[in-house]
Amino acid sequence: MQQHLPAFATTDNCACPQAAATMSQPWSQYHDAGTALMPPPHSYDAPYYSGQVGDPIEDFLREYEELADGCNLTEQQKVEKITHYICPELRYLWKSHNGYQACNWANFRLELEAIYEEPSAPSQHAK
Repeated sequence: MQQHLPAFATTDNCACPQAAATMSQPWSQYHDAGTALMPPPHSYDAPYYSGQVGDPIEDFLREYEELADGCNLTEQQKVEKITHYICPELRYLWKSHNGYQACNWANFRLELEAIYEEPSAPSQHAK
């Protein structure tokens, strides 16, 4: 008999071998209280990134990481959960990055910072 897992037990398309391994374990073994402590998206205490000009990625990432660390999220969980706190139009783009697909928080954060890097002073060659 094949075991079917509840829909809420899946990961957010993170292609981590660890995630696949945990899916065959009983619910009590892969349910983590850390993710349950995270505020619901769009709630008063939840961080949010709109992607709009004037919404600095650094502030969002710092706030999100502090919250995730306070909830004892693993590096993998940080990657998986962050897309719950961004505007829906950005989710596909963020999930397409190598750091997301590898569930590597440090690399994913660096990729996000590079994407949304504020341009420095105007080029001297601009007319």
